[in-house]
Amino acid sequence: MKNWLLKYQKELAWPLFIFSIFLLTSILYGQALFFEFIYDDFPYLVGNRPIQGHTINPIEYILKPSLQWSSNTTQFYRPLGAFIYALEFRLFAFDPFYYHLVMIMLHATVVILATLFIYLLFRNRSAAFFSGLLFLVHPINTEVIAWISEQSVLSGSIFVFLSLIFFLLYEEHKIKTVLFLSVLLAVVAPFFKEQVIVIPFLVIGCLLFLKLSWKKNILYS
Repeated sequence: MKNWLLKYQKELAWPLFIFSIFLLTSILYGQALFFEFIYDDFPYLVGNRPIQGHTINPIEYILKPSLQWSSNTTQFYRPLGAFIYALEFRLFAFDPFYYHLVMIMLHATVVILATLFIYLLFRNRSAAFFSGLLFLVHPINTEVIAWISEQSVLSGSIFVFLSLIFFLLYEEHKIKTVLFLSVLLAVVAPFFKEQVIVIPFLVIGCLLFLKLSWKKNILYS
Protein backbone atom coordinates (compact mmCIF):
# COMPACT_ATOMS: atom_id res chain seq x y z
CA MET A 1 0.00 0.00 0.00
CA LYS A 2 2.84 2.35 0.85
CA ASN A 3 4.35 1.91 -2.63
CA TRP A 4 1.29 3.07 -4.56
CA LEU A 5 0.68 5.93 -2.15
CA LEU A 6 4.18 7.17 -2.91
CA LYS A 7 3.52 6.69 -6.61
CA TYR A 8 0.43 8.92 -6.54
CA GLN A 9 2.25 11.48 -4.44
CA LYS A 10 4.99 11.67 -7.05
CA GLU A 11 2.59 11.75 -10.00
CA LEU A 12 0.44 14.55 -8.61
CA ALA A 13 2.97 16.59 -6.59
CA TRP A 14 0.51 16.46 -3.70
CA PRO A 15 2.32 18.59 -1.12
CA LEU A 16 2.48 21.58 -3.47
CA PHE A 17 -1.04 20.98 -4.78
CA ILE A 18 -2.57 20.69 -1.30
CA PHE A 19 -0.81 23.84 -0.13
CA SER A 20 -2.00 25.70 -3.25
CA ILE A 21 -5.61 24.62 -2.77
CA PHE A 22 -5.72 25.70 0.87
CA LEU A 23 -4.05 29.01 -0.05
CA LEU A 24 -6.43 29.73 -2.94
CA THR A 25 -9.47 28.75 -0.87
CA SER A 26 -8.37 31.09 1.90
CA ILE A 27 -7.85 33.94 -0.56
CA LEU A 28 -11.15 33.44 -2.38
CA TYR A 29 -13.36 32.86 0.64
CA GLY A 30 -11.38 34.53 3.42
CA GLN A 31 -13.88 37.36 3.70
CA ALA A 32 -16.43 34.83 4.95
CA LEU A 33 -14.44 34.65 8.18
CA PHE A 34 -15.96 37.99 9.14
CA PHE A 35 -19.56 37.10 8.33
CA GLU A 36 -22.10 36.86 11.12
CA PHE A 37 -24.59 34.02 11.54
CA ILE A 38 -27.17 34.11 8.73
CA TYR A 39 -30.42 32.45 7.67
CA ASP A 40 -30.48 28.76 8.62
CA ASP A 41 -27.52 29.19 10.98
CA PHE A 42 -30.00 30.38 13.59
CA PRO A 43 -32.36 27.38 13.79
CA TYR A 44 -29.62 24.80 13.24
CA LEU A 45 -26.95 26.25 15.52
CA VAL A 46 -27.57 29.51 17.35
CA GLY A 47 -31.08 28.65 18.50
CA ASN A 48 -30.65 24.89 18.58
CA ARG A 49 -30.81 24.22 22.32
CA PRO A 50 -30.43 20.41 22.21
CA ILE A 51 -26.86 20.60 20.89
CA GLN A 52 -25.79 23.33 23.30
CA GLY A 53 -24.42 21.92 26.51
CA HIS A 54 -25.60 18.37 25.91
CA THR A 55 -23.63 15.25 25.08
CA ILE A 56 -20.87 15.11 22.47
CA ASN A 57 -21.17 11.34 22.17
CA PRO A 58 -22.03 10.60 18.50
CA ILE A 59 -23.84 7.37 19.45
CA GLU A 60 -26.31 9.42 21.50
CA TYR A 61 -27.23 11.48 18.45
CA ILE A 62 -27.66 8.36 16.32
CA LEU A 63 -29.95 6.65 18.83
CA LYS A 64 -31.87 9.72 20.03
CA PRO A 65 -33.06 11.93 17.15
CA SER A 66 -34.64 14.36 19.63
CA LEU A 67 -31.12 15.50 20.58
CA GLN A 68 -30.41 16.75 17.08
CA TRP A 69 -32.72 19.71 16.56
CA SER A 70 -35.07 22.06 18.40
CA SER A 71 -38.78 21.39 18.08
CA ASN A 72 -39.28 24.42 15.78
CA THR A 73 -36.63 23.21 13.31
CA THR A 74 -37.21 20.99 10.28
CA GLN A 75 -36.57 17.48 11.58
CA PHE A 76 -33.86 15.95 9.42
CA TYR A 77 -32.12 12.78 10.55
CA ARG A 78 -28.50 13.96 10.42
CA PRO A 79 -27.04 12.66 13.68
CA LEU A 80 -23.37 13.11 12.79
CA GLY A 81 -24.07 16.59 11.48
CA ALA A 82 -25.68 17.47 14.81
CA PHE A 83 -22.78 15.85 16.64
CA ILE A 84 -20.29 18.06 14.79
CA TYR A 85 -22.34 21.15 15.65
CA ALA A 86 -22.37 20.12 19.32
CA LEU A 87 -18.62 19.54 19.31
CA GLU A 88 -17.95 22.88 17.65
CA PHE A 89 -20.30 24.67 20.03
CA ARG A 90 -18.24 23.33 22.92
CA LEU A 91 -15.17 24.88 21.29
CA PHE A 92 -16.47 28.06 19.68
CA ALA A 93 -19.79 28.89 21.42
CA PHE A 94 -21.37 31.85 19.56
CA ASP A 95 -18.26 33.09 17.73
CA PRO A 96 -19.00 32.76 13.98
CA PHE A 97 -15.35 33.33 12.96
CA TYR A 98 -14.23 29.82 13.84
CA TYR A 99 -17.26 28.14 12.29
CA HIS A 100 -16.52 29.95 9.02
CA LEU A 101 -12.87 28.94 9.30
CA VAL A 102 -13.95 25.30 9.55
CA MET A 103 -16.18 25.74 6.48
CA ILE A 104 -13.29 27.10 4.42
CA MET A 105 -11.01 24.24 5.46
CA LEU A 106 -13.74 21.69 4.69
CA HIS A 107 -14.26 23.14 1.22
CA ALA A 108 -10.54 22.97 0.48
CA THR A 109 -10.55 19.33 1.59
CA VAL A 110 -13.49 18.53 -0.70
CA VAL A 111 -11.65 20.13 -3.63
CA ILE A 112 -8.53 18.04 -2.98
CA LEU A 113 -10.54 14.82 -2.75
CA ALA A 114 -12.56 15.67 -5.87
CA THR A 115 -9.31 16.23 -7.76
CA LEU A 116 -7.91 12.88 -6.66
CA PHE A 117 -11.17 11.15 -7.59
CA ILE A 118 -11.11 12.63 -11.10
CA TYR A 119 -7.48 11.63 -11.52
CA LEU A 120 -8.10 8.03 -10.46
CA LEU A 121 -11.12 7.78 -12.77
CA PHE A 122 -9.68 9.40 -15.90
CA ARG A 123 -5.92 9.00 -15.32
CA ASN A 124 -5.41 12.46 -16.72
CA ARG A 125 -3.56 14.87 -14.47
CA SER A 126 -4.49 17.98 -16.44
CA ALA A 127 -8.18 17.09 -16.41
CA ALA A 128 -8.03 16.40 -12.68
CA PHE A 129 -6.32 19.68 -11.81
CA PHE A 130 -8.59 21.72 -14.07
CA SER A 131 -11.70 20.05 -12.62
CA GLY A 132 -10.49 20.67 -9.08
CA LEU A 133 -9.78 24.34 -9.74
CA LEU A 134 -13.14 24.78 -11.46
CA PHE A 135 -14.90 23.22 -8.48
CA LEU A 136 -12.89 25.46 -6.15
CA VAL A 137 -13.91 28.75 -7.77
CA HIS A 138 -17.40 27.91 -9.06
CA PRO A 139 -19.95 30.37 -7.60
CA ILE A 140 -22.48 27.58 -7.05
CA ASN A 141 -20.47 26.68 -3.92
CA THR A 142 -20.71 30.15 -2.37
CA GLU A 143 -23.83 29.41 -0.32
CA VAL A 144 -22.42 26.12 0.95
CA ILE A 145 -19.29 27.87 2.21
CA ALA A 146 -20.93 31.02 3.58
CA TRP A 147 -23.77 29.31 5.47
CA ILE A 148 -22.56 27.44 8.55
CA SER A 149 -25.81 25.45 8.42
CA GLU A 150 -24.56 23.84 5.19
CA GLN A 151 -21.67 22.13 6.96
CA SER A 152 -23.39 18.76 6.57
CA VAL A 153 -23.08 19.15 2.79
CA LEU A 154 -19.31 19.54 2.99
CA SER A 155 -18.86 16.81 5.60
CA GLY A 156 -21.02 14.41 3.62
CA SER A 157 -19.13 15.26 0.43
CA ILE A 158 -15.84 14.38 2.08
CA PHE A 159 -17.16 10.93 2.96
CA VAL A 160 -18.60 10.47 -0.54
CA PHE A 161 -15.33 11.27 -2.28
CA LEU A 162 -13.31 9.18 0.17
CA SER A 163 -15.62 6.21 -0.41
CA LEU A 164 -15.32 6.54 -4.19
CA ILE A 165 -11.55 7.03 -4.02
CA PHE A 166 -11.09 3.89 -1.93
CA PHE A 167 -13.36 1.99 -4.31
CA LEU A 168 -11.27 3.03 -7.32
CA LEU A 169 -8.09 2.10 -5.47
CA TYR A 170 -9.58 -1.31 -4.70
CA GLU A 171 -10.47 -1.81 -8.35
CA GLU A 172 -6.85 -1.18 -9.28
CA HIS A 173 -5.01 -2.94 -6.45
CA LYS A 174 -7.58 -5.49 -5.13
CA ILE A 175 -6.79 -4.87 -1.47
CA LYS A 176 -9.73 -5.99 0.64
CA THR A 177 -8.99 -3.54 3.44
CA VAL A 178 -9.41 -0.71 0.96
CA LEU A 179 -12.78 -2.10 -0.15
CA PHE A 180 -13.88 -2.35 3.49
CA LEU A 181 -12.97 1.30 4.04
CA SER A 182 -14.95 2.27 0.96
CA VAL A 183 -18.06 0.46 2.20
CA LEU A 184 -17.66 1.81 5.73
CA LEU A 185 -17.43 5.40 4.49
CA ALA A 186 -20.48 4.87 2.28
CA VAL A 187 -22.47 3.64 5.28
CA VAL A 188 -21.41 6.55 7.50
CA ALA A 189 -21.89 9.34 4.92
CA PRO A 190 -25.74 9.55 5.03
CA PHE A 191 -25.57 10.27 8.76
CA PHE A 192 -24.23 13.69 7.72
CA LYS A 193 -26.55 14.37 4.78
CA GLU A 194 -29.36 12.07 3.69
CA GLN A 195 -28.95 12.79 -0.04
CA VAL A 196 -25.56 11.08 -0.17
CA ILE A 197 -27.30 7.72 0.09
CA VAL A 198 -26.82 7.72 -3.70
CA ILE A 199 -23.21 6.52 -3.28
CA PRO A 200 -24.02 2.97 -4.54
CA PHE A 201 -25.30 4.46 -7.80
CA LEU A 202 -22.12 6.52 -8.13
CA VAL A 203 -20.09 3.35 -7.63
CA ILE A 204 -22.10 1.64 -10.36
CA GLY A 205 -21.42 4.60 -12.63
CA CYS A 206 -17.68 4.33 -11.92
CA LEU A 207 -17.76 0.60 -12.64
CA LEU A 208 -19.55 1.09 -15.95
CA PHE A 209 -17.04 3.73 -16.98
CA LEU A 210 -14.05 1.59 -16.01
CA LYS A 211 -15.38 -1.34 -18.02
CA LEU A 212 -16.04 0.62 -21.21
CA SER A 213 -13.70 -0.59 -23.92
CA TRP A 214 -14.06 2.63 -25.86
CA LYS A 215 -13.29 5.11 -23.06
CA LYS A 216 -9.67 5.58 -24.13
CA ASN A 217 -10.79 6.63 -27.58
CA ILE A 218 -12.93 9.34 -26.00
CA LEU A 219 -10.31 10.58 -23.56
CA TYR A 220 -7.18 10.44 -25.64
CA SER A 221 -8.27 10.69 -29.27
